[in-house]
Amino acid sequence: MILSPPQTVTLSPERIELADFIGERRQRAVERMGANDARGAQIDRDEAVALHVFGARGESAARLFFRDKPAWNRNNADLDPNCADLGDFIDVKAVRRADHALIVSPHKLHLDWAYFLVDGSDHPKWRMVGWLYGRDINAGGFLSKTDHHRPVAYTVPQAALWRKPMALYDVWKERNP
Repeated sequence: MILSPPQTVTLSPERIELADFIGERRQRAVERMGANDARGAQIDRDEAVALHVFGARGESAARLFFRDKPAWNRNNADLDPNCADLGDFIDVKAVRRADHALIVSPHKLHLDWAYFLVDGSDHPKWRMVGWLYGRDINAGGFLSKTDHHRPVAYTVPQAALWRKPMALYDVWKERNP
């Protein structure tokens, strides 16, 4: 199989600043709700903020890759499990290391959503890795225990993300003429 070259975007300082603000605001909302959004891991507040900020940066990078087209549900995406990050069906998963897998909690898996992995290991440059529908993830045998500190989750290695990033943009355009 011949792989296309990685597709990347670079976040501007303005996009980074906005994403950081959104990530911090999400953490405050999680704290008000008394929730833990670290997939079961025990982390301190600074690390929790960093996770929200990094996730928001990944969402911003994905939206930039899609030419700012899908609406960014930046106010609700982390707090409402039925609210996609982009548009009405794209859930962005950001990773800090180039070899990390796409991870989805079973209670947050929607069969008709697209789960899109973005690699921020070279921030502010982000690599668009690939994606799968929730139904692909559910049927693919990816349910496993990631480590002893976290509950069971769908863990999809990057090599299994066979849907190309631009194909997701095409799907979004078809759904939003």
